[in-house]
Amino acid sequence: MLEMGVGICGLLGGVYGTRAVGFLRQARGKSNALHEIIAGNEQFKKQNQAQSPAFKQAHQNQSPQTRQLVAAMKA
Repeated sequence: MLEMGVGICGLLGGVYGTRAVGFLRQARGKSNALHEIIAGNEQFKKQNQAQSPAFKQAHQNQSPQTRQLVAAMKA
């Protein structure tokens, strides 16, 4: 979806198109980083099952929006 947005903005061109492309590229980078973090966290929990309760407690104060986003990305 982000790739399509970058392509459309590239076709539109101009200042707004350039800004939109930059925004979409940054969003794609952040999305990729979040996927890597989630994958790393899951791997850590599997390799360190004794630390799982402490890991869960450390994430206890996450906002409902963050929890929903992580759950959606895991699926």
